[in-house]
Amino acid sequence: MNRITLISISFVICLLIYLGCNSKNHIIESEISQQMVILDSSSYIDTTAFAIKIEKKERALQGAMQSVDVSLHTYNGHQLDIGGFDLLIRYDRYALNVQSIDTGQFFSDCDWEYFTYRMQFYPDIPNSGDIRVISIADIYNDPPLTPGCFEVVDSVQLFTLNFLVTNDRTYECEFAPVILFWNDCNDNFLYSVDGEEQYLINDIYFYNKLKREYYRSPDDSIMPFPSKYGVHPDCDTLPDREKLIRLINGGIQIICADSIDSAGDINLNEIAYEMDDLNIFKNYFVSGDSVLTVNEYGQKHASDVNRDGLTLTIEDFVHMARVITGDANPYPGNYVNSTPVVSGSFRFNNGIFSVNSSLKLGALQLVVDGNVHPTLIADSVVMDYHFNGEQTFIFVTSFPIYPFSGDIVRLDSDKIYSIQMSDYSGNRVSNYPVYSLSQNEPNPVITSTEITFTVSEPQEVSLTIEQIIGDSEHRVMMFCPAGSHTYIFDASDFPEGEYRYTLTAVKEHDILSKMMLIER
Repeated sequence: MNRITLISISFVICLLIYLGCNSKNHIIESEISQQMVILDSSSYIDTTAFAIKIEKKERALQGAMQSVDVSLHTYNGHQLDIGGFDLLIRYDRYALNVQSIDTGQFFSDCDWEYFTYRMQFYPDIPNSGDIRVISIADIYNDPPLTPGCFEVVDSVQLFTLNFLVTNDRTYECEFAPVILFWNDCNDNFLYSVDGEEQYLINDIYFYNKLKREYYRSPDDSIMPFPSKYGVHPDCDTLPDREKLIRLINGGIQIICADSIDSAGDINLNEIAYEMDDLNIFKNYFVSGDSVLTVNEYGQKHASDVNRDGLTLTIEDFVHMARVITGDANPYPGNYVNSTPVVSGSFRFNNGIFSVNSSLKLGALQLVVDGNVHPTLIADSVVMDYHFNGEQTFIFVTSFPIYPFSGDIVRLDSDKIYSIQMSDYSGNRVSNYPVYSLSQNEPNPVITSTEITFTVSEPQEVSLTIEQIIGDSEHRVMMFCPAGSHTYIFDASDFPEGEYRYTLTAVKEHDILSKMMLIER
């Protein structure tokens, strides 16, 4: 393989670091006589050939799982063929508890044949834990099983460390480093496909949590083993070794407790009440928890913008939209709210979902059985919907929030599993009516009549219409969401006489009423 010499370049760069929503942007000017300049806590510019990067994760919640990727990068068009690696990782086992280690995409895509890891603890260093991770591309030397690739282009994921973050509150706001560590000359190297060459770490970068930037370690490789500063010069006497790789160590930044409940900051970027926050919130009502990709627990807590203790509610969405447009003010962090509940009625008849005209909605979510393609009826609002394989989630709202009522949406389904409604002011709409059966209208019946009933929760119901003296009978089974429903009974083929009709619901008692059919 071609050997590459790295050239050190000295230059000056201005770094722009964002320090949070309550801080000003600062310009930091520094001179670095190296191939790499670190911009902030998550990115860097590198003109070197290869680098091993241990991911740095922000805002990790205590008591929750957190994964850290270990990846290999190539730069400036360079190519690296490797046949395996042997890496020794050290972490603070008081702060982090290893649950598992997953093979990376490179391993599975290239059909490598061997991957293993083992953990070791040291009684004299109680908080330190080591993980040795070893992977070999080809151990069988059997052509049918030869791995499919060895080449690293751009970047590849070597493996993923899965940690459980401690629930010990003394670690709040702390940064738990995850770094490579050397116990002797045989630690931390990649090797060539034929196994004859070893590629070692050339220089090392650590993360400074106070300055929120990386820094290059001094040339302390002369430090005796064990060491975090790389290979000792005495190891250079070993043949077939070449220092080609830069190391960017990482770790896990444990969240500060007072920043977990940053109401309105749903994307957790430390800037509350952005349009990006509102879009994530809207997408949640359509696609569910899958949109909470940053930190599900933290994002849920940040959604309680109306401070009523309930997260991810439609009332929170309406209040957030009103804050963004200047129609409402955000509640202070120590505010305890009790969201008002307003009454309102809805109707689902002939596939049309509607609410009474006195109820001015700000947002509506329907969960409907099957793959439904709804049609929007209401004016000045927009609709999003998504089928998850079993049910269709439908969300209707506007921005800025515009009050709407009456006929809202037409559905090609008769099963609505759940309904969430908020009025324009962000109040919760009660949609749990009393179980009841009304007298049919008109009565007596000539050709047809409407039978109205309500159910207190979604369930299967049956409506039976039978002649009191005679054999005529009609029965219909249907799934009904909570609310009011109207069934149109066509009596044109039934003889005149007195009838009774009975509503039977799975979770309720039977209700009976009577009607009269007269001669047509």
